[in-house]
Amino acid sequence: MNLHYDNYLTRKYPLLYRDRHASVRTTCMVWGFSCGDGWFNIINTLSAELSYPYEHAKSRYEFMVEQNKPADTIAVAKLEMDRLLENHPLAVQVKEKFGTLRFYADNISPDQDKYIAFAENMSARTCEVCGKRGKLRAGGWLRTLCGEHTITKGK
Repeated sequence: MNLHYDNYLTRKYPLLYRDRHASVRTTCMVWGFSCGDGWFNIINTLSAELSYPYEHAKSRYEFMVEQNKPADTIAVAKLEMDRLLENHPLAVQVKEKFGTLRFYADNISPDQDKYIAFAENMSARTCEVCGKRGKLRAGGWLRTLCGEHTITKGK
């Protein structure tokens, strides 16, 4: 994935991609997003879904503070926000494998695991190069490509 998209994702979802520039001994994210630009929208949407619980709790907490809500109400919101922060998903590796997206992460709930499975399934229908409708194609390596990129780059 190009550097612009890489930077966008790591800046927009800093908690999810907090290990993006960590040591190679601790994460595979040091290699970045090892897939084509065509899957950017899938990864961006997935990242938003995985980050939503904490971002929503944080927003709720900040609103309560801003509105001078009772201290006990703010304390409960703070505890919830802190719990979600402590258990926030952590992307370990994002790559293409056997022609489809693979998104490996820690601290994933069962619902979040379903989002990941959905995103991986969508990648089998989305051209990895351009993001148009594609299909999984054989021919040496398995790749998910649209008709245009099958002709020009799929060989």
